[in-house]
Amino acid sequence: MTQHTPAPWTAHWNKYYFEINSERDGLIGDACASQFIEGNTDKGKANAQLMAAAPEMLKALEEIIFLVENGHINISGIQSQYQKIRETVAKAKGES
Repeated sequence: MTQHTPAPWTAHWNKYYFEINSERDGLIGDACASQFIEGNTDKGKANAQLMAAAPEMLKALEEIIFLVENGHINISGIQSQYQKIRETVAKAKGES
């Protein structure tokens, strides 16, 4: 899989829709669908903020996986949640 655009990403209202911008590459996407289809700018903003946080969330989840796999975190009692983390990271990386 090709590496995603590096963080940080930000969500910015451009008077028409929310843009997703990369500090390094500028505009990389938008979150306008919910605003125009449903007339809900709050949902568009929430979607844009979630998209902008994606690279940092992926990195945090990868760090958790690393710590678990190297014996630094005991996951007894949360195996199903840990499996969801692994599946989500694989999905984000195009591996599932």
